[in-house]
Amino acid sequence: MLLLVRHANAGDKSLWQGPDRIRPLSSAGRAEAVGLLVRLEDYPIERILSSPTVRCQQTVRPLAHDRHLPIETTAGLAVAAEPRTVLALLADPGSQGAVLCTHGEVIGQVLTLLAADGLEVDQPLVWPKGSTWVLDGVNRRLKVGRYLPPLPLTDALIMALQARWKTPAPGLPPRVQEGPWQPSHQDPDADGRPRNGTSAA
Repeated sequence: MLLLVRHANAGDKSLWQGPDRIRPLSSAGRAEAVGLLVRLEDYPIERILSSPTVRCQQTVRPLAHDRHLPIETTAGLAVAAEPRTVLALLADPGSQGAVLCTHGEVIGQVLTLLAADGLEVDQPLVWPKGSTWVLDGVNRRLKVGRYLPPLPLTDALIMALQARWKTPAPGLPPRVQEGPWQPSHQDPDADGRPRNGTSAA
């Protein structure tokens, strides 16, 4: 089992004047990121892998803090990653029990390929910002996918969750572990659904 997460809301890319790789989450995106704590609370998580972009790392940072896990960045989840590279990463035994945070283009291509290969899903393929696909299978082949919609939390709930966080001892996670992890950037969508099968990163 692994958890494929699309980064949360990161504002309007056309209004961002800096490098796209450092575009941060919007206030709505930060609420969605904290919402992952609730959405994924029943899932055992052993690793957290992320695209190197700031918006992906910020999406999983509350989860990394809560689970006391490092964030491992990898170009294999970057916005320009080749689908075959991502599929190899998903099939890698080291990705079992992992959260993998990436971009809309990547998730759209990967889910389409998996569906063509027989992936059974519980609803039509969608991947709005902040959403998760739970992927499971056997013998390194993913066979079942379950969709978890984004869960933006209110300020009160965010404060309640943050209050339970404990500051780790010096030298302990959460931290960002810069690669290498290889297998052996917000564009507004009115309803968060992909257009023509894909959506901006």
